[in-house]
Amino acid sequence: MERNELCAIIEAVLFVAGEPVERAAILEALEVSDDALDEALQALEGEYEFGRRGIRLLRFGGHLQLATHPDCAPFVERLLQPIQKQSLSQAALETLARLYELSGNTGAAADTWQKAAQAVPGNGGHAALLQSARCFAAIGEFEKAEAAINPVTASADKTLQIRARLLSAQIQAFKTGTTAALTGLLTNPDFAGEKPALYYSLWRISSDPAVQSAMASALFTEYPQSPEALIVRNDSSVNAVPAALWLLAGSEGTAAVTGTTAAQPGTAQPGVTQPGVTQPGVTAAQPGAVPPDAGRAGGPLILQTGIFGLETNAVNMANKLRAAGFSPVTEKRGSDRWVVGVLPGLDYLSTMRHLKDKGFESFPVY
Repeated sequence: MERNELCAIIEAVLFVAGEPVERAAILEALEVSDDALDEALQALEGEYEFGRRGIRLLRFGGHLQLATHPDCAPFVERLLQPIQKQSLSQAALETLARLYELSGNTGAAADTWQKAAQAVPGNGGHAALLQSARCFAAIGEFEKAEAAINPVTASADKTLQIRARLLSAQIQAFKTGTTAALTGLLTNPDFAGEKPALYYSLWRISSDPAVQSAMASALFTEYPQSPEALIVRNDSSVNAVPAALWLLAGSEGTAAVTGTTAAQPGTAQPGVTQPGVTQPGVTAAQPGAVPPDAGRAGGPLILQTGIFGLETNAVNMANKLRAAGFSPVTEKRGSDRWVVGVLPGLDYLSTMRHLKDKGFESFPVY
């Protein structure tokens, strides 16, 4: 099979699937070698990137997927916004919710997922409710997340029920700082298929170095090729994309912020610049320089407000944050993405609420 023909077939398969497709399944279905598939994927990536196409090829954890290019997402969102006022089908609402997520408008995504759930009678909207809960949790709206997830924890669909209970335990861990609920799921046979997510969650959230080490070791031993293990290993083959699933947002290629000095009572509100008050000792580290234990015991490294494919768009976002009284941080992630956010301060939920009050959606990156 010639490379051009193979490229066309792969593109068609991924376009029709809409969801991530296992690389192994494509190899088996097309009966091609690893090398031939790699050459075709590289050709597609080059065509999408250098041709400035509106789609891009994502590779993560042995899966492949076509997705809207982040630079195009705001324009698609703008085009579809007037349609949202009309009566949309569940499928249309779900598509709009995904576009909101891709453009970084996670709050609108959460609301739209809820509308998608309401468009289906009975319990048919539980999958959309679960997505809504994830988005609300990603922006720190834990009460709304719990309200959305409660019906799903009793769903007749066992898979959805298990995922809802897992998310509920993750939310409790973030709210209370304790991981007892997550740890309890490790010995529950119903959650045997969620072990990678449980190990990764405990590794991310726990402030106990012994627990972090044990969870990383379990991932490497039991699930060495899982996306979670690759992220913990800082494997460059993982292509982390903006999503409400903030626990699966890897730290690869992310510049950490170091040298922050804890604010004393009466100084500036976390993440906000006030007249006559400075934030001492804040410096941007080099890409990949994640300080030990950063973002675990001390909370998130940064509250992300946007991710962009063009540096000029990132600069514009930073200028808007600065005009609203915040001290923005701009980080280059990988070779073609710029992340904008603010420092979380001592109480990152308070900072997130203040950002929301000023019109900025954000989510914590650990």
